[in-house]
Amino acid sequence: MVATFANRLARTPSWVLWLLAALYWCALMLALHYPDIPGAHNAPPGADKLVHCLIYGVLAVLWRLLIGRQTSASGVLGTAWRRDLLTFGLVIVQGVIDEWTQPLTGRHNDVWDLVFDLAGAVCFLAAYHFLAARHASQSATPTPAHVY
Repeated sequence: MVATFANRLARTPSWVLWLLAALYWCALMLALHYPDIPGAHNAPPGADKLVHCLIYGVLAVLWRLLIGRQTSASGVLGTAWRRDLLTFGLVIVQGVIDEWTQPLTGRHNDVWDLVFDLAGAVCFLAAYHFLAARHASQSATPTPAHVY
């Protein structure tokens, strides 16, 4: 199943990934700035931190896929760790902007939200590399460079 998903992802056109990332980012901004999310007050303590971890983890992987595609074609940022650093930097900037602008919509900002944004990015990027390495070791043919 992992190999099938990785193969499909490797063949996904870049414009589809750009569109998916843009739509996801818009949904993320709306959700994180919506003044009163229904049911949020009934959630268990710390559930909002888990949500931050998940949504920023997915965002990090989407950005990492796009950065990998764009930079492997141009030869810029040749190593995977440099691409991860750029992705992590984008997550930091996005998280800071998110927390800074939340009071403008009646929400409160919280440094712990930013910490969990970054934790989600680290965990999801680690899972991304684990799955990519697993796919590469199971694959009979070399994995395209843009997957890493």
